[in-house]
Amino acid sequence: MSAATLVQRFGTREAMIEAVLLHAWDRLAAITAAADAQAPTNPAGAVSMLLQLMPGNSAEYNLTDGLLLLREDLRNPTLRLRGAAWGAYLAKALGRRLTDQTEDVERMGWQMASVWQGALIWWVFKRDDDPDANIQTVVEEWCRNVGAT
Repeated sequence: MSAATLVQRFGTREAMIEAVLLHAWDRLAAITAAADAQAPTNPAGAVSMLLQLMPGNSAEYNLTDGLLLLREDLRNPTLRLRGAAWGAYLAKALGRRLTDQTEDVERMGWQMASVWQGALIWWVFKRDDDPDANIQTVVEEWCRNVGAT
């Protein structure tokens, strides 16, 4: 499509970027919901969910370029709200698998999601082994440390 056609369809460059990134959030939400529906309701199921959300063989490319795209999500209020909503869903889905204490579900889920994201970022720097194996080890160790096994 020509640049003029894209502008006519979306109105502005920013609207086009927002539409593309909202579509990506839709895809991630669908993948997350499917992982939530399939994973057992125990800590191993929480780990399984996170591994299903991993970028696979293209981890290096997806993670480094994904961080650049994330900047757009942080700047745009609509995209920022979409990311926050996905994070809240993920935290609750993980937390339900980590604890039976209702008051701790969301907190535990956010902690696990934070460990997962931190492990992904540090893997990009270290690249010392397979990303899936590395992340699995990190989140499983965290589960053992907080007594969620």
